[in-house]
Amino acid sequence: MSFTTVEIVKKHLMENHIVVSQIDSEPAKISDNSIAQLRYPPVNNLSEKVKAKEQIKPDYQVIAFPPSNQVNLSKSQLIRDTVVVASDSSLGQIYKENLDYTVDFDSGVLTRISSGNLPAGVNVSVWYLPYRVYKKGVDYNIDYTKGELSRIGSGDIEAGQWLYVDYISEYAFIEDDTIVNAINEANEQVLNYIDTVYSSSSDRSLVVAETYLAIAVICRIKALWAVSSGLKNFVSSTWSALANQYKRDAFMFLEKFTGSLSGFKSPAKA
Repeated sequence: MSFTTVEIVKKHLMENHIVVSQIDSEPAKISDNSIAQLRYPPVNNLSEKVKAKEQIKPDYQVIAFPPSNQVNLSKSQLIRDTVVVASDSSLGQIYKENLDYTVDFDSGVLTRISSGNLPAGVNVSVWYLPYRVYKKGVDYNIDYTKGELSRIGSGDIEAGQWLYVDYISEYAFIEDDTIVNAINEANEQVLNYIDTVYSSSSDRSLVVAETYLAIAVICRIKALWAVSSGLKNFVSSTWSALANQYKRDAFMFLEKFTGSLSGFKSPAKA
């Protein structure tokens, strides 16, 4: 009988960002003849958005919310935490995001919250900073398997410029069958290590230990995949290091289960 479950392993993987799906605004810097390595390759084909902060002065716009309570700003791809909504250009009253309005930063849509203090049908002032979004094949190239970005010299990305990249990582897609196999392998390790009197125990430490061992197996699979896919060495070594750390932590939890419940205690000096 396994101590952990697919759901527990998945929850730990997601909460600790060991497997990821949507990556938002990962910083990357490309020098003249170098590449920028994204952290979570492989990258889903055509899922990337390469952007940069290119202006200091925010855009300014006067808007009024219609009955639909939604307004499209003149620009989209807004930088988070740069939107300011006020009653006038003198900042007479500053309204609060998520209390008076919400922002869809990708689409540049403001939505008025009817229970807030932001009035409908009245002109208000809005300031915001938009990202500049670059074009694949014009400003940059990308190797989706390796997660590598390279700058095109004739494009608009300057050498040494900081970029921010949104993308979907393929590592998010771990099939349940893979997790089940990892749990089975982890369970075999646990049962071979602990005393048999604990094989049906409900102790929480056994759940944690087996979960950690299952994750170690998954990380080892990722490390082997990285090597076979020709990814840079630090990608595979990162997964290997993570696998080793989880394995060490798991056996720390298992130490107390190696002796029998009824076993004799070691002699102590009187």
